[in-house]
Amino acid sequence: MNQNYNQYTPNSQPNMPVQSSMPVNQNMVQPNMPTPQPSISMQNKSSKLEINPIILVIIIVVGLLIGLGIGYLIGNKTKKCNIQECPQCDNKCNVSDDSNEPNNTVNTNYDKEGSFLLSIEDVFTITGRGTVVTGTVERGSIKLNDKVQIVGLGATNKIVEVVGIEAFRKQLDKAEAGDNVGLLLKDVAKEDVQRGQVLSTPNTIQAHTQFETKIHLLETDKGGRKTPLFNNFRGQFYFRTTDVSGTMIFPSNLEMINPGDDVEISITLNQNVALEVGTEFSIREGGKTIGTGTVTKILK
Repeated sequence: MNQNYNQYTPNSQPNMPVQSSMPVNQNMVQPNMPTPQPSISMQNKSSKLEINPIILVIIIVVGLLIGLGIGYLIGNKTKKCNIQECPQCDNKCNVSDDSNEPNNTVNTNYDKEGSFLLSIEDVFTITGRGTVVTGTVERGSIKLNDKVQIVGLGATNKIVEVVGIEAFRKQLDKAEAGDNVGLLLKDVAKEDVQRGQVLSTPNTIQAHTQFETKIHLLETDKGGRKTPLFNNFRGQFYFRTTDVSGTMIFPSNLEMINPGDDVEISITLNQNVALEVGTEFSIREGGKTIGTGTVTKILK
Protein backbone atom coordinates (compact mmCIF):
# COMPACT_ATOMS: atom_id res chain seq x y z
CA MET A 1 0.00 0.00 0.00
CA ASN A 2 1.40 3.22 -1.10
CA GLN A 3 0.91 6.04 1.43
CA ASN A 4 1.76 9.62 0.77
CA TYR A 5 3.64 10.88 3.72
CA ASN A 6 4.67 14.11 2.09
CA GLN A 7 1.61 15.96 3.41
CA TYR A 8 3.06 15.82 6.84
CA THR A 9 5.86 18.04 7.86
CA PRO A 10 8.86 16.46 9.40
CA ASN A 11 8.34 18.34 12.67
CA SER A 12 4.63 17.77 12.92
CA GLN A 13 3.63 15.61 15.75
CA PRO A 14 0.35 13.86 16.20
CA ASN A 15 -2.03 14.84 18.98
CA MET A 16 -0.48 18.35 19.25
CA PRO A 17 -2.69 21.40 18.97
CA VAL A 18 -2.22 23.45 15.91
CA GLN A 19 -1.20 27.08 16.69
CA SER A 20 -3.56 29.65 15.26
CA SER A 21 -2.28 32.59 13.31
CA MET A 22 -4.97 34.94 14.82
CA PRO A 23 -3.40 37.61 17.04
CA VAL A 24 -4.12 37.21 20.70
CA ASN A 25 -6.09 40.03 22.39
CA GLN A 26 -4.11 40.98 25.46
CA ASN A 27 -7.25 42.35 27.13
CA MET A 28 -9.04 39.11 26.85
CA VAL A 29 -9.45 37.46 30.21
CA GLN A 30 -8.04 33.98 30.34
CA PRO A 31 -10.27 31.35 31.88
CA ASN A 32 -9.56 30.36 35.45
CA MET A 33 -7.42 33.51 35.84
CA PRO A 34 -8.20 36.18 38.41
CA THR A 35 -9.39 39.59 37.09
CA PRO A 36 -6.55 42.08 37.29
CA GLN A 37 -7.20 44.94 39.73
CA PRO A 38 -6.06 48.53 39.05
CA SER A 39 -3.16 49.45 41.16
CA ILE A 40 -4.21 53.06 42.00
CA SER A 41 -2.84 54.53 45.19
CA MET A 42 -5.50 56.72 46.96
CA GLN A 43 -4.11 59.88 48.41
CA ASN A 44 -5.61 61.18 51.60
CA LYS A 45 -6.95 64.71 51.21
CA SER A 46 -5.82 67.18 53.79
CA SER A 47 -8.59 68.27 56.17
CA LYS A 48 -6.97 71.66 56.79
CA LEU A 49 -8.31 74.74 54.98
CA GLU A 50 -5.50 76.61 53.33
CA ILE A 51 -5.98 80.47 53.18
CA ASN A 52 -3.98 82.73 50.99
CA PRO A 53 -1.85 84.97 53.27
CA ILE A 54 -2.66 88.07 51.17
CA ILE A 55 -6.42 87.50 51.59
CA LEU A 56 -5.92 87.01 55.34
CA VAL A 57 -4.08 90.34 55.62
CA ILE A 58 -6.84 92.13 53.67
CA ILE A 59 -9.52 90.69 55.98
CA ILE A 60 -7.61 91.85 59.07
CA VAL A 61 -7.14 95.40 57.69
CA VAL A 62 -10.82 95.73 56.71
CA GLY A 63 -11.86 94.53 60.17
CA LEU A 64 -9.65 97.14 61.84
CA LEU A 65 -11.08 99.93 59.66
CA ILE A 66 -14.66 98.90 60.46
CA GLY A 67 -13.83 98.81 64.17
CA LEU A 68 -12.32 102.29 64.07
CA GLY A 69 -15.37 103.65 62.23
CA ILE A 70 -17.81 102.20 64.77
CA GLY A 71 -15.69 103.56 67.62
CA TYR A 72 -15.72 107.03 66.04
CA LEU A 73 -19.53 107.02 65.71
CA ILE A 74 -20.04 105.84 69.28
CA GLY A 75 -17.61 108.48 70.53
CA ASN A 76 -19.53 111.24 68.77
CA LYS A 77 -22.86 110.08 70.15
CA THR A 78 -21.56 110.06 73.72
CA LYS A 79 -19.63 113.31 73.43
CA LYS A 80 -20.58 115.71 76.21
CA CYS A 81 -21.81 119.23 75.67
CA ASN A 82 -19.89 122.32 76.66
CA ILE A 83 -23.03 123.54 78.39
CA GLN A 84 -23.19 122.58 82.05
CA GLU A 85 -26.93 121.88 82.01
CA CYS A 86 -28.25 121.14 78.54
CA PRO A 87 -32.06 120.79 78.73
CA GLN A 88 -32.20 118.90 75.43
CA CYS A 89 -29.64 116.22 76.16
CA ASP A 90 -28.92 116.23 79.91
CA ASN A 91 -25.28 117.04 79.11
CA LYS A 92 -24.85 113.85 77.07
CA CYS A 93 -25.18 114.92 73.45
CA ASN A 94 -23.58 117.07 70.79
CA VAL A 95 -24.43 120.72 70.51
CA SER A 96 -24.84 121.41 66.80
CA ASP A 97 -23.58 124.68 65.41
CA ASP A 98 -25.74 124.34 62.31
CA SER A 99 -27.46 127.69 62.10
CA ASN A 100 -29.35 126.75 58.95
CA GLU A 101 -32.18 125.06 60.83
CA PRO A 102 -35.19 126.93 62.23
CA ASN A 103 -34.77 128.11 65.79
CA ASN A 104 -37.04 125.52 67.40
CA THR A 105 -35.47 125.35 70.84
CA VAL A 106 -37.20 122.79 73.03
CA ASN A 107 -39.11 124.61 75.75
CA THR A 108 -38.90 122.80 79.08
CA ASN A 109 -40.51 125.60 81.11
CA TYR A 110 -44.11 125.11 80.08
CA ASP A 111 -46.86 127.27 81.48
CA LYS A 112 -49.44 124.77 82.70
CA GLU A 113 -51.69 127.39 84.27
CA GLY A 114 -52.18 129.72 81.30
CA SER A 115 -54.77 129.56 78.54
CA PHE A 116 -54.59 126.54 76.23
CA LEU A 117 -52.42 126.83 73.11
CA LEU A 118 -51.34 124.12 70.65
CA SER A 119 -49.46 124.62 67.36
CA ILE A 120 -50.78 122.32 64.63
CA GLU A 121 -48.04 120.16 63.10
CA ASP A 122 -50.08 117.73 60.99
CA VAL A 123 -53.66 116.90 60.01
CA PHE A 124 -55.23 113.46 59.49
CA THR A 125 -58.65 112.11 58.63
CA ILE A 126 -59.94 108.99 60.40
CA THR A 127 -62.72 107.30 58.46
CA GLY A 128 -65.91 107.22 60.46
CA ARG A 129 -64.61 109.51 63.20
CA GLY A 130 -63.42 112.83 61.82
CA THR A 131 -60.36 115.06 61.59
CA VAL A 132 -57.38 114.72 63.93
CA VAL A 133 -54.71 117.40 64.43
CA THR A 134 -51.38 116.68 66.09
CA GLY A 135 -48.95 118.92 67.92
CA THR A 136 -47.38 119.82 71.24
CA VAL A 137 -49.37 121.66 73.88
CA GLU A 138 -47.37 124.85 74.44
CA ARG A 139 -49.44 126.27 77.24
CA GLY A 140 -52.31 125.38 79.56
CA SER A 141 -54.33 122.16 79.39
CA ILE A 142 -57.23 120.62 77.48
CA LYS A 143 -59.98 118.20 78.55
CA LEU A 144 -62.48 116.11 76.65
CA ASN A 145 -65.42 118.12 75.27
CA ASP A 146 -63.61 121.44 75.77
CA LYS A 147 -64.10 124.16 73.15
CA VAL A 148 -61.10 125.44 71.15
CA GLN A 149 -60.64 128.08 68.46
CA ILE A 150 -58.75 127.69 65.15
CA VAL A 151 -56.55 130.77 64.62
CA GLY A 152 -54.16 131.92 61.86
CA LEU A 153 -53.41 131.51 58.15
CA GLY A 154 -56.78 132.73 56.94
CA ALA A 155 -58.82 130.77 59.49
CA THR A 156 -62.28 132.15 60.28
CA ASN A 157 -61.68 131.74 64.04
CA LYS A 158 -64.15 128.86 64.10
CA ILE A 159 -64.83 127.40 67.55
CA VAL A 160 -64.95 123.58 67.65
CA GLU A 161 -65.26 120.82 70.23
CA VAL A 162 -62.51 118.36 71.17
CA VAL A 163 -64.13 114.91 71.34
CA GLY A 164 -60.97 112.79 71.59
CA ILE A 165 -57.47 113.07 73.07
CA GLU A 166 -54.81 110.48 72.28
CA ALA A 167 -51.10 110.13 73.09
CA PHE A 168 -48.92 107.08 72.33
CA ARG A 169 -52.00 105.09 71.24
CA LYS A 170 -53.73 105.71 74.56
CA GLN A 171 -57.00 107.53 75.03
CA LEU A 172 -56.71 110.35 77.56
CA ASP A 173 -59.16 112.51 79.45
CA LYS A 174 -56.74 115.44 79.68
CA ALA A 175 -53.56 116.81 78.12
CA GLU A 176 -51.35 119.57 79.51
CA ALA A 177 -48.41 121.73 78.46
CA GLY A 178 -45.49 119.65 77.16
CA ASP A 179 -47.62 116.73 75.92
CA ASN A 180 -47.46 115.72 72.27
CA VAL A 181 -51.02 114.69 71.45
CA GLY A 182 -53.60 114.15 68.76
CA LEU A 183 -56.94 115.92 69.13
CA LEU A 184 -60.11 114.69 67.42
CA LEU A 185 -62.21 117.68 66.37
CA LYS A 186 -65.96 117.47 65.95
CA ASP A 187 -67.55 118.51 62.66
CA VAL A 188 -64.28 119.76 61.14
CA ALA A 189 -63.21 118.91 57.58
CA LYS A 190 -59.57 118.29 56.77
CA GLU A 191 -59.57 121.37 54.52
CA ASP A 192 -60.59 123.61 57.45
CA VAL A 193 -57.26 123.20 59.32
CA GLN A 194 -53.61 123.20 58.28
CA ARG A 195 -50.08 123.11 59.62
CA GLY A 196 -49.05 126.48 61.09
CA GLN A 197 -52.41 127.32 62.61
CA VAL A 198 -53.01 127.09 66.35
CA LEU A 199 -55.76 125.76 68.59
CA SER A 200 -56.41 127.96 71.60
CA THR A 201 -58.89 128.75 74.30
CA PRO A 202 -61.54 130.89 72.54
CA ASN A 203 -60.76 134.61 72.31
CA THR A 204 -57.33 134.41 73.99
CA ILE A 205 -55.08 134.91 70.93
CA GLN A 206 -55.64 136.52 67.54
CA ALA A 207 -54.02 136.49 64.12
CA HIS A 208 -52.06 139.56 62.97
CA THR A 209 -50.05 140.72 59.96
CA GLN A 210 -48.02 143.66 61.27
CA PHE A 211 -45.95 144.05 64.43
CA GLU A 212 -42.86 145.63 65.95
CA THR A 213 -39.95 143.42 66.89
CA LYS A 214 -36.43 143.36 68.21
CA ILE A 215 -34.25 141.24 65.95
CA HIS A 216 -30.69 139.93 66.05
CA LEU A 217 -28.84 139.14 62.82
CA LEU A 218 -26.47 136.19 63.13
CA GLU A 219 -22.76 136.81 62.67
CA THR A 220 -21.18 135.52 59.46
CA ASP A 221 -19.16 132.84 61.28
CA LYS A 222 -22.39 131.53 62.83
CA GLY A 223 -24.17 131.06 59.51
CA GLY A 224 -25.44 134.60 59.01
CA ARG A 225 -25.21 136.83 55.96
CA LYS A 226 -21.97 138.24 54.63
CA THR A 227 -23.66 141.45 53.54
CA PRO A 228 -25.99 143.85 55.39
CA LEU A 229 -29.77 144.10 55.08
CA PHE A 230 -31.49 147.19 53.73
CA ASN A 231 -34.96 148.62 54.11
CA ASN A 232 -37.87 146.66 52.58
CA PHE A 233 -35.91 143.43 52.73
CA ARG A 234 -38.20 140.50 51.87
CA GLY A 235 -37.62 137.22 53.62
CA GLN A 236 -39.23 134.23 55.31
CA PHE A 237 -40.28 134.37 58.96
CA TYR A 238 -40.64 131.06 60.79
CA PHE A 239 -43.40 131.04 63.46
CA ARG A 240 -43.84 127.83 65.47
CA THR A 241 -44.39 125.29 62.67
CA THR A 242 -44.56 127.28 59.44
CA ASP A 243 -42.78 129.83 57.22
CA VAL A 244 -44.58 133.04 56.25
CA SER A 245 -43.15 135.58 53.80
CA GLY A 246 -42.98 139.23 54.77
CA THR A 247 -41.18 142.57 54.53
CA MET A 248 -38.91 144.38 56.98
CA ILE A 249 -39.57 148.08 57.45
CA PHE A 250 -36.73 150.11 59.01
CA PRO A 251 -37.15 153.29 61.05
CA SER A 252 -36.17 156.53 59.30
CA ASN A 253 -32.85 156.82 61.13
CA LEU A 254 -31.71 153.31 60.19
CA GLU A 255 -30.04 152.75 56.82
CA MET A 256 -28.90 149.12 57.07
CA ILE A 257 -28.45 146.20 59.47
CA ASN A 258 -25.08 144.45 59.61
CA PRO A 259 -24.49 140.84 60.73
CA GLY A 260 -24.32 140.79 64.53
CA ASP A 261 -26.54 143.88 65.03
CA ASP A 262 -29.50 144.08 67.42
CA VAL A 263 -32.14 146.53 66.20
CA GLU A 264 -35.83 147.34 66.52
CA ILE A 265 -37.88 147.33 63.32
CA SER A 266 -41.39 146.47 62.12
CA ILE A 267 -42.46 143.57 59.92
CA THR A 268 -45.45 143.18 57.63
CA LEU A 269 -46.53 139.61 56.82
CA ASN A 270 -48.31 138.39 53.70
CA GLN A 271 -50.53 136.09 55.80
CA ASN A 272 -52.05 136.50 59.21
CA VAL A 273 -50.40 134.49 61.98
CA ALA A 274 -51.46 133.85 65.59
CA LEU A 275 -49.27 136.36 67.45
CA GLU A 276 -48.92 137.92 70.88
CA VAL A 277 -46.27 139.95 72.64
CA GLY A 278 -43.33 137.65 73.39
CA THR A 279 -43.82 135.32 70.40
CA GLU A 280 -40.41 134.26 69.08
CA PHE A 281 -39.56 133.59 65.44
CA SER A 282 -36.64 133.03 63.05
CA ILE A 283 -35.62 135.05 60.00
CA ARG A 284 -34.77 132.86 57.02
CA GLU A 285 -33.33 133.45 53.57
CA GLY A 286 -32.79 130.80 50.91
CA GLY A 287 -33.51 128.02 53.40
CA LYS A 288 -30.95 129.33 55.91
CA THR A 289 -31.57 130.99 59.28
CA ILE A 290 -29.96 134.42 59.30
CA GLY A 291 -31.48 135.92 62.44
CA THR A 292 -33.98 135.69 65.30
CA GLY A 293 -36.62 138.01 66.68
CA THR A 294 -39.26 138.55 69.38
CA VAL A 295 -42.59 140.35 68.98
CA THR A 296 -42.62 143.47 71.14
CA LYS A 297 -45.80 145.22 69.96
CA ILE A 298 -48.82 144.32 67.83
CA LEU A 299 -49.63 146.90 65.15
CA LYS A 300 -52.30 145.27 63.00
